[in-house]
Amino acid sequence: MGFFNDELSKALLTGDYICSDCGAKMFFEDEVTEDVLICPDCGHSVDLDHYGIENEEDYDALYPTREEICGYGENSSGEFETYDEVCGELSKD
Repeated sequence: MGFFNDELSKALLTGDYICSDCGAKMFFEDEVTEDVLICPDCGHSVDLDHYGIENEEDYDALYPTREEICGYGENSSGEFETYDEVCGELSKD
């Protein structure tokens, strides 16, 4: 697990993982691997790595691509191209 968000930090300290859909306490699907949380009330499930950042936009903001961080490959429309698309150094041509 790379990033600790507020919800995950609180859950790790208290041991209580709260469902983002209904507010009930969630439990691990498998107590051995402890990688998926499931809500017994509404059935909502989430990977532990995504707990507290289930919105895809929030998750993407936490883990930007190398191109987004370095800024190379950004074209006029704001889209990013890969290093190879920009520099062509990795091509086998």
